[in-house]
Amino acid sequence: MEDKPQILAIDDEAGISLMLVCLLQEFYRVTAVASAGEARAVLEAGLYPQLILLDLCLPDGSGIEIIDELQAMRPQIPIILLTGTTSKKEVSAALARGAYGYIRKPFSRVELLGMMSKARGISAEAHLNI
Repeated sequence: MEDKPQILAIDDEAGISLMLVCLLQEFYRVTAVASAGEARAVLEAGLYPQLILLDLCLPDGSGIEIIDELQAMRPQIPIILLTGTTSKKEVSAALARGAYGYIRKPFSRVELLGMMSKARGISAEAHLNI
């Protein structure tokens, strides 16, 4: 069996994290954490994801600050923001800091997998039956 790519999902909403695991488990191994501190810990412990999904608002830090940390730790890993904010200023700041792109909550499976495919540089057809 082919090894699935690893994804790190950072979101403090348990329902969103569970939904991400359910939506993505067919194609990815998903590690879901609820805070910036937990993300740091799993990355320092050796997790090397191919992509990071990041909520812009976390209990222990702003997504913008966390992007800086993630870029310093793993600069080549694409980061996709998952956000409920409508603030163009926050989203623009995050993109300027190195995030690949963003998806507004709520989002569809097709939208999420499409953005993930682009960020990873693979064809959307790699996700069959979406």
